Amino acid sequence: MIFKIINDNNVSLEGKGLWMYLTTLTDDYPIGDSDIYKCGNDSRETIKAATQELIKTGYIVKNTATNREKTVRVYVYTINYGQNDHE
Repeated sequence: MIFKIINDNNVSLEGKGLWMYLTTLTDDYPIGDSDIYKCGNDSRETIKAATQELIKTGYIVKNTATNREKTVRVYVYTINYGQNDHE
């Protein structure tokens, strides 16, 4: 999958870098928007565009998570290590 995304012209360098960063995190740690915003000096707009690009090309999946009381709702991202949809 790493060589696939690196050679995928449908994904920007920002998207490729974000995907590489996300793959370094442990599977048991849910990563959300606020975590991604803290990991570098890119603007929220750049990160949002990169995450949307990765979702569109099938490299990540966006899920909704809530706390036990269902009072806090956040979006978390999961790496899609399988086949992506745009092939």
